[in-house]
Amino acid sequence: VAIDTVSGLLATSSTPPDMIEESTFLPRHDILHYVMKDDPRGPLPERPEEDPQYKLWEAGLLAWIETKQQKEPDWHPAFADAPTEYDTTHRAELAPILTVLSPAPSSTIYSRDLSATVEVSAPRGVKEVSYFIDGAPLATVTSPPFALLATLHLVTNGPHTLIVVARDDIGNRTERLVP
Repeated sequence: VAIDTVSGLLATSSTPPDMIEESTFLPRHDILHYVMKDDPRGPLPERPEEDPQYKLWEAGLLAWIETKQQKEPDWHPAFADAPTEYDTTHRAELAPILTVLSPAPSSTIYSRDLSATVEVSAPRGVKEVSYFIDGAPLATVTSPPFALLATLHLVTNGPHTLIVVARDDIGNRTERLVP
């Protein structure tokens, strides 16, 4: 199940990919905890531990979990009910509003110095604006006005794409490309 790591609820299409965690939810007990074996369609058992098979079934479940964790060390199930509500902290209307003021698309830069200015706001406030050249990290600015002044040491002559990403405190993000 895809879980939003901020809210602990079901992830949505607005949940940032780096805030989604695949989780496995397992019942806390074996089936005898929830069903009477002599009357499976009847009411829930009031004291399931009184069934003579209960402790054996519980031990079997715990042994299976231990064996699976030994085979798959990164497997960490949650022994709880999976959430049924969807995340509301990551929604399109909460994403930062980002406008790249400069450089303009298709600009030619004649020096190794890159200056970029943005206009950015967000309902939850802006935490940071990150800059990338052709996908490679360039800088992250954490204070207003979130402008960039950088020297491009390893960038060759020719066309490049500036990518600007604004984030709020819980990972809501907006990305703009400047070809």
